[in-house]
Amino acid sequence: MYLKRNIVLRVLIAPLFFVTLISTAQSNDLFKGYRKTAWVLEPIIFEKNTTDPQAPEIDLTTYNTFTGNLGFTYRFLDRGAWNFKTGFILGLQPGYHLSANFKAEDIIFDEDQYFKINELSNGRFSFTIPLEAQFTTQVASRTYLAASLAAKLTYLSPNQLSYSIATIDEEAMEFREIFLLEIITTETGLYPQLTFGTGFYFTLKKMLLYAGFTYNKNIINTYSGRYVAGNLLVTPRLEGEYKNSGDYFGLSTSVAFNLGKKNKKRNKYYIVD
Repeated sequence: MYLKRNIVLRVLIAPLFFVTLISTAQSNDLFKGYRKTAWVLEPIIFEKNTTDPQAPEIDLTTYNTFTGNLGFTYRFLDRGAWNFKTGFILGLQPGYHLSANFKAEDIIFDEDQYFKINELSNGRFSFTIPLEAQFTTQVASRTYLAASLAAKLTYLSPNQLSYSIATIDEEAMEFREIFLLEIITTETGLYPQLTFGTGFYFTLKKMLLYAGFTYNKNIINTYSGRYVAGNLLVTPRLEGEYKNSGDYFGLSTSVAFNLGKKNKKRNKYYIVD
């Protein structure tokens, strides 16, 4: 209860903190001479899926997943040391990434063998619209420190993923399903998110380069479902929740090109005889 109260309090205070910074920030010329559109490339690492309970009897393990985001942002407002952006981001959302080890005595009678699974689902494309507020301050002649907070809305086409493993009983000539995973997205496929970021801008001759770190927090789990391990010869039936939070860490990079030199109109002179 205390933790929830603390989180709510921080969410309420955060807008006041940003308003205060906006009113006291001093302007800089970071974006002068550069285009408002920046192209974004972000390698990311998704946090591990979670299982509850963890099922040590089959050594059920989840892993981080590496994917990436690609898109652009558009800077629509500059105010003091602050700038505000929106844009469009194409991402690749993972479903599940897990492994499990089944004891030999649970599936076969040969004590010298065991059965292991290691499975990664195919990623699915997602589309994100961000609304970002970013604070910048100069720290060197061509370097600016930046900190940002963004609210995002991501769309992932509603879908359900499942994975199952079965063994065959040669004597009875029948299949026995020993593991089943079923997870599903929200009905709408919409996911509100918060992103925190910090990094540096480098003002180069032909471009404005940004490199930094981001942390993305999903308000709703991307996938939720259950796992079942059953029909095992020795180990009792195991069942629990399986969740993919969709939270990730990213290495954010972007490039905004300079405006270029406008062609000056040449005055034409005519000689009149």
